[in-house]
Amino acid sequence: MWGAGAAVTNRKAAGMDGPGHYSLSEQLLNRPERLPSERALTLAEAQVHATLALAAATAYSTARDEDTPTARKWRKWADVGVS
Repeated sequence: MWGAGAAVTNRKAAGMDGPGHYSLSEQLLNRPERLPSERALTLAEAQVHATLALAAATAYSTARDEDTPTARKWRKWADVGVS
């Protein structure tokens, strides 16, 4: 059911934070695929990671003043913008 790279991507996603999900979503969108069916699965996986990034950003908006590693990463990510 999943594309050839899904198992590797899923292992990378374990414990991933919002900026990580966003970055992985961008990487998946830019990944070349050999078959149209692979592209559809990759797009679905990218959509999941983009959704998780949005959920994390929503949660972060209530905790942005905290001094935690994840909050610092979000602030750094927000300060430079996204590509």
